[in-house]
Amino acid sequence: GKAIRTAPRDALLSDSVSERHRGIAFGIHRTLDQSGAIIGPLLASVLLLFFGFSTRMVFWFSFVPGFAALLILIFLVQERAGGVVQGFRALSNFRELLRGNFLILLVIVGVFSLGAFNFSFILLNARESGITDELLPIIYLTINLTHTLIAIPAGLLSDKVGHEKILVSGYGIFLITCLLILSLPKTYLYAFIVAATFGLYAGIIETVQRALIPKYAERRDLRGTAYGLYYLVIGSAFLVANIAVGLLWQQSGSSTAMTYSIIMATTAILSMVGFIIRRLK
Repeated sequence: GKAIRTAPRDALLSDSVSERHRGIAFGIHRTLDQSGAIIGPLLASVLLLFFGFSTRMVFWFSFVPGFAALLILIFLVQERAGGVVQGFRALSNFRELLRGNFLILLVIVGVFSLGAFNFSFILLNARESGITDELLPIIYLTINLTHTLIAIPAGLLSDKVGHEKILVSGYGIFLITCLLILSLPKTYLYAFIVAATFGLYAGIIETVQRALIPKYAERRDLRGTAYGLYYLVIGSAFLVANIAVGLLWQQSGSSTAMTYSIIMATTAILSMVGFIIRRLK
């Protein structure tokens, strides 16, 4: 379900706002999405612990907001016309998009994603720092809170100074996260600092990268395809990254795993800086 809805959702969102407001639009979306990820489990816990709901009842209860969102999408959201539809021509559409600056952007994003690991490694790092299993949800909550808090400011700032520049800063914060895992002593405070830094990176990246896609996928009628290609690239690269980081962490320890991620992040940062300089000439 998520794979089917994600690209059309982002295309619809990008079509619903002007170019100068795309950053804040995606920032608001990330904030609302992450807020739901925080509030939903808390509400489920309250229903289970204090109101005597069964697990089955909680799942039925979770159906209500999803159904309400579906009704809003059907009856209240008006999709802007995208021009004359020439029919479904996947290969020609791909060729139309996979060139020029959009192709360069996908390559840079793909390189970064090859080194980007998910939050489970932050939880693993926290356990190695002495955090007990009972406290791991608080580490996860820290990631989600910082992710939620940074999304709107990152989107707003990217609209002001440029999405590419803020994207570089997001890559840089991920690089800092890797360096912190390498260098800081493994203590409780250290685990929370790493979690907060990781959340900042995730909030910036998931806001700004998506806001960049329509800028370089110039054909508005192919934005859905553009987002599909974007998610194909980052999803495939992210899968490889997590397998690679997991194997390196297991076989050689966190230092080797983080060195790999640092190399990929540094390559992406330098490439994006070069891309920005080239665009300014």
